[in-house]
Amino acid sequence: MNAGSISDQDAATIFLDCAVVIANSIEGLEGRSDILSLIAVKYAAAGQLDTAVDLAETINDSYLRDQALAGVSAKCIEVGAADYADKLSETIEDETAYALATEQMALAYAESRAFEKAIEVAHRLTESAPTLSRISLACAAAGVLFFAVLVAIPSILAVP
Repeated sequence: MNAGSISDQDAATIFLDCAVVIANSIEGLEGRSDILSLIAVKYAAAGQLDTAVDLAETINDSYLRDQALAGVSAKCIEVGAADYADKLSETIEDETAYALATEQMALAYAESRAFEKAIEVAHRLTESAPTLSRISLACAAAGVLFFAVLVAIPSILAVP
């Protein structure tokens, strides 16, 4: 690397920092909140979890803030910070946003092939059958067919 160049991670951070400045200049509350939410998830994807949460916490509308935290929670699992995701999801107050976070977390576990944890998280949901179906598909896609069938059975039995 040349003496005057910056790393890809530093460049990404600078880009996200600039995006925050631009987002904060947006006058509409909902538009600004949507952009800040997306940027928070990008910070989490870059492994900057505290920055992601701090940014999400700046969103004034509690429902939109909880939606941002839901997205960050799922991204935490993808970057290997499952404990952080669990603690963060517990701070979500809105029931709908909490259910969204729980579903996204379960699917993130499934995509990382942590199927048992995915099922455990899915069972936190009042209506877990759709999420279990998606976990079953992830199992099948990973070639774990027997487990896919075991996961799908409760979903199949739930159909009236």
